[in-house]
Amino acid sequence: YINLGKRDYPDLKGLGFKKEIISDTEKARGAYSIFPTNDEIVANQKAVTDKKDIASDHLKAAIKEVVNRIYLRYGEDSPEMKKAGGRSVSLKDAALCEKGGRVERVGREYLEELKENGLTEEMLKDLKECTNTFDDLIDEQKEAIVNSELKTQERHKLANTLYEYIV
Repeated sequence: YINLGKRDYPDLKGLGFKKEIISDTEKARGAYSIFPTNDEIVANQKAVTDKKDIASDHLKAAIKEVVNRIYLRYGEDSPEMKKAGGRSVSLKDAALCEKGGRVERVGREYLEELKENGLTEEMLKDLKECTNTFDDLIDEQKEAIVNSELKTQERHKLANTLYEYIV
């Protein structure tokens, strides 16, 4: 449409067609064409989600390292095991993050007794680090989702502006 408008401008000028429409349409097309596509926007969000999923797996493994030692020392129905929240790590993100902190605190509380079962300060440091990393990535994922939605809205506005010039 832009090339046709340029070509036919002398004829269209007499019908009230303004040359600014051509330049405004070119600007709108340029703004829309350089904006990330929906596939690109979603790919950014997916990359953050993939990082969070990997961190989730690391956190689950770190929790199991400590919880298994509590289980071996005190048993399934012990108060210490209940304090640690049981053996399950099949939890939603927030609950898994909470459990990481909880297990780390319980591990510290019983560290001296659990050393016989192989629990070390290094394992507890690793658990705390995994928990903090996972918590940060939960926030990063939420931010990526919000940014994705905002970018999609912005892309729609640019597309609507271009459409108004074309139609």
